[in-house]
Amino acid sequence: MSVYQIFSLIILVVVFIILLPLYRLENITVKQRRIFSAIIIIVFCIGSFGLYYQFGTPEILPLLAQREEKLSGIREKITTNSEILKKDPKSLKAWVEIGDSFMETSQFAAAANAYKQSILLSEGKPELIMSYVHALILGADGTVTPEAKKSLDIMLILQPENEQVRYFLAMYKMQSGDAKGAMEDMKGLYKSLADDSPVKALIDRQIGRK
Repeated sequence: MSVYQIFSLIILVVVFIILLPLYRLENITVKQRRIFSAIIIIVFCIGSFGLYYQFGTPEILPLLAQREEKLSGIREKITTNSEILKKDPKSLKAWVEIGDSFMETSQFAAAANAYKQSILLSEGKPELIMSYVHALILGADGTVTPEAKKSLDIMLILQPENEQVRYFLAMYKMQSGDAKGAMEDMKGLYKSLADDSPVKALIDRQIGRK
């Protein structure tokens, strides 16, 4: 039995002992007894909830504090880089960092725009193109959009063996109704992947192997 359960039981017993004499009064009505019973239940529920909050999930509070601290730092970074871009719109570093910050806060449309600017400034750096693709796909709830497909086609030329590129292109075929072509591409990709490949693990989860 956990700490909060023990204290909840103690609260119930104490409240019952306090109110018990009231039940023994000869002139007490049925309605009053029901009111006393309701009081016991309400006090017990409030006490139990409070104790559970204090003792049942103590690890949640520091985790929430850490999360808020992290978000505060990200918001500060967005503000800082926004100020830099006002003075120097061609700052590649600022565009990349602000894109990363927007990704961490799930602002995928803003992240995609930031990565698009960084791609132009870097003259097509592959890792930035992939960041742009990820932002587009996440912003579309997992759908490989036509805009993402264009960038993936470019990446296929730059890095024909890139696992993520091949995976997303297969997914695009599937989402476009070409199930046969998608399965052929996925099988070919799967055979070429190393056992410790994250993409292979992803495919395994999707087909229920793991």
